[in-house]
Amino acid sequence: IYQNDFEQDSGSFYTSQAISAGRSLSLNKNGHASPMYIFPFTGENAKWLRVQATFRSADMEYQVWNMPQFVVRLIDRDNRIVKENMIRVNRLLQPNKSKDIALDMQLPAAHYDSVVIWFLNPESDKEITIDDIKAWTFK
Repeated sequence: IYQNDFEQDSGSFYTSQAISAGRSLSLNKNGHASPMYIFPFTGENAKWLRVQATFRSADMEYQVWNMPQFVVRLIDRDNRIVKENMIRVNRLLQPNKSKDIALDMQLPAAHYDSVVIWFLNPESDKEITIDDIKAWTFK
């Protein structure tokens, strides 16, 4: 239902030191939060949402509160958060190795209109590279 490989994106958050193809998202000490990637979604005919991205970090962050976060939200038309899931990706990474990490969310009965995907690298001076966001539903 959604895919972003960052090849068409531009701006200060993107690096040519890509995980795949020519461009990836990069968060470091100069940019701690990515843009929000938003797409319309009502959850029709689905029970679960899975969002996956590929991550790589050369220098691991071991301070829990500084670890990079992968965040998925369901929001309504007034931008109120209906549901949110988050994972600290460094808990699953090894230095200098790329890894696909997925976040599953059981879809609520409450009404929502969109999905928001974003990435945080709070207070860390360690760089994290992100690529190939994909989202799909299943029952």
